[in-house]
Amino acid sequence: MKILAVDTATQTCSIAICENLSLLAESTLFRRQTHSRHLLEMIHQTINMSGTELDEIDGFAVTRGPGSFTGLRIGLSCVKGLAYAKDKPVVSVSSLEVLATQAAINISSRGPDSVILCPLLDARKKEVYFTGFKKDNDRLVQVQPEMVLPPENLPRHIKGHCILMGDGAVLYRDLLTRLFKEHALFLPLQHNYIRAHSIAILSLERFKKGSFDDLSSLAPEYIRKSDAECKMPH
Repeated sequence: MKILAVDTATQTCSIAICENLSLLAESTLFRRQTHSRHLLEMIHQTINMSGTELDEIDGFAVTRGPGSFTGLRIGLSCVKGLAYAKDKPVVSVSSLEVLATQAAINISSRGPDSVILCPLLDARKKEVYFTGFKKDNDRLVQVQPEMVLPPENLPRHIKGHCILMGDGAVLYRDLLTRLFKEHALFLPLQHNYIRAHSIAILSLERFKKGSFDDLSSLAPEYIRKSDAECKMPH
């Protein structure tokens, strides 16, 4: 099965073409400008690099959030448009779960059995998007709901040893080091950004089960309200 995976949840934009678990081609770009300027071109270039055609894609995978409000809308709109045009299914995944999945692959058996994988994404306004996972053999089990909070409040939700990853972990590393001391482990810089290959890996089981998203109702999951929603009269 060939999957085209897309991530636009953060300032990093990543596209991958995979055949089952095998990566055929991947492009990742870090730019501060809106992803709408380069997303379609990146998709086109990545398809060309993979040696395949858009008509050969069996399904699309995309991050649904949390993350940048604008970025998520751009990515989901693009993927939904391609899926409608080609009459192909879509599977959306949590951007936080993607980061935890990448970490689980990279850390292997490092750390104590009770270690919590803690993906953190910069939510602006001095806050981070957060959730927690534990490894159970080859599975990830979510032990904290997805939430948004100031990073200094994280110790209320994380007990014991933890592995912190994501652009939020990079941004607030000094603070988090003071808060968790020797109980925190940080991953190398390259493991803190979402890769589209990981999105494809995470979505594959749902594709095989036929557990697709409903395109008509598929929407970003922001966790918190946008500024415009907050200003609306009650």
